[in-house]
Amino acid sequence: MDSFYFSIMWWNVGLSPPTSQRLKNQKKMTKEERLVVCAKKIKQFMNLGFDFICLGEVSSEDVVNLSKELNLTASDYTVVDGYNTVGRLIFDTCIFYKKIHKLVVDIKPYENLVYTTGGRNSKVGQRFEFKFLPTNDVIVLFLSHWSGQQSTDDKLYESIAQDLRNALKTDILQKKHIILLGDYNVEPHHQSMVSKLQTSREKELVKYRKTLFYNPFWKFLPLTQDKDENKLLGTYHLRQTGLFNDWHVIDQILISSLFFDKKWKFDDDCVEIIDTNYLLEDPVSDHMAISMLIERVV
Repeated sequence: MDSFYFSIMWWNVGLSPPTSQRLKNQKKMTKEERLVVCAKKIKQFMNLGFDFICLGEVSSEDVVNLSKELNLTASDYTVVDGYNTVGRLIFDTCIFYKKIHKLVVDIKPYENLVYTTGGRNSKVGQRFEFKFLPTNDVIVLFLSHWSGQQSTDDKLYESIAQDLRNALKTDILQKKHIILLGDYNVEPHHQSMVSKLQTSREKELVKYRKTLFYNPFWKFLPLTQDKDENKLLGTYHLRQTGLFNDWHVIDQILISSLFFDKKWKFDDDCVEIIDTNYLLEDPVSDHMAISMLIERVV
């Protein structure tokens, strides 16, 4: 029996954040220096063999410059640029992926999902569809970068999550393998993630109720921390965002129940937070990268 491995990661690199955040999050390094460091990190991920490297807060110019730094044309990877605008909304994602996988293109290589209420638009996510080779599985990725808590209340998060859930219906009925990932700006236990998006921290329940999604990022919400323990307690660290928490688990990867059938072997130990600021005096991003590896049995 042969096996292949499906690997995916998400990283909000913060190269081109929304205009209102640029001064607040200004770094010591110049934009050009941060891009070079970012490219070096992505190159490391490519050397590790990730199938899909999904990035947030990147412009089309960033994608071009990263591709040059990576010498992409001479590599085993290519990229799909999801940067575009819908009114005042900015979708700022891209995916570097191995050339052996096939991007399914309809009119565009992606579909923007927007929630509108009271004349206000909110980003829900972007849909990308791939054929994972050599097994030819159809993999649908929904990348999301929801608005921050400074401008979004719980009700709006719940509406955005419900809108994303509604967008999943066709792919669920067609039994496609679905992965949700991104920067949601809320943690796994938030009502929007649980009841509106319909996710669970229990694998056995997801196997039984097959329309649920499994969220393995509950495991990064520890009850205690040993005083000598030096590890990441979340994907994002910023004291100003909460009175009771410095660390926040707001970057997440969730999977549909089809990843629990006999063809796949999911292991929670293969879900990780990656310290992308390791050995860096000046962090390249406020967010850590996250990754998932799943064995595919043939």
